[in-house]
Amino acid sequence: MRRVWAAVASVWVLLALVAIFAWSRPAPVTASQQTIVAVKGAKGATKYVVATVPGGAVHTTTHTSAVALP
Repeated sequence: MRRVWAAVASVWVLLALVAIFAWSRPAPVTASQQTIVAVKGAKGATKYVVATVPGGAVHTTTHTSAVALP
């Protein structure tokens, strides 16, 4: 019976250590990301605009989205 209690205690200690390490870890810092976008203006002039995306949540694809039909 001692072995059973020792196994149960060791599992609880292991879970407690994992929980302590998980909660003591600092939250990840997401830096803002800057993206340069080319915009065509009047008379064909191209202007470059710096767009700042907070948290680095940028998602770009090389495919265009399909048009939703009514």
